[in-house]
Amino acid sequence: MFSNRSLLSALNYFSLFFAPLIFPLITLIFGYKEMKKHGKRAFIFQLIPTLTLSVIAISYYISAKLAGTKTPNSVLASGCTIVIFLITFGVIVWNVKEGVKQLKA
Repeated sequence: MFSNRSLLSALNYFSLFFAPLIFPLITLIFGYKEMKKHGKRAFIFQLIPTLTLSVIAISYYISAKLAGTKTPNSVLASGCTIVIFLITFGVIVWNVKEGVKQLKA
């Protein structure tokens, strides 16, 4: 079946669905050498949508302030929404692919 180490390494990637950033951080602190490697990779890739969303939120705020309104430019909002969707989808696909690869190893 699966070894405990390969299962825990795979859970770093699948944690995107149940404990994003938390499980990889725990394995970075307490895990074995191989699990730490996968924990670090999963943590970085799960951090990407969070950082992107933060940058977009700041862009919304600056856009609204420059326009003198309470809402951002609709083109900016639409474009940023598409960008965050694509980035998040890519991160989900990558995490699932890496998790399955660890289960097969």
